[in-house]
Amino acid sequence: MAKNKTILITGGAKRIGLAISHYLHSLGYNLIVTYNKSSKEAKSLKRELNKSRAISCDIIKMNFTGSTNFSQFYKKTM
Repeated sequence: MAKNKTILITGGAKRIGLAISHYLHSLGYNLIVTYNKSSKEAKSLKRELNKSRAISCDIIKMNFTGSTNFSQFYKKTM
């Protein structure tokens, strides 16, 4: 069990990222999932996973293409 460990998943709200999110969550990891345009899917994933295990998933809107401001990303995760 991965109690109290958190994993960052970029693009974890759709397709392969979604499958990875479900799998790692089922192993006991907490998740921070980033999304860019998949707001509806990300919010749904957060609701679903937090219903299963409270406060185990958070989502952050972030675009990792081009010149991403990683200091802003860091502030969002803290």
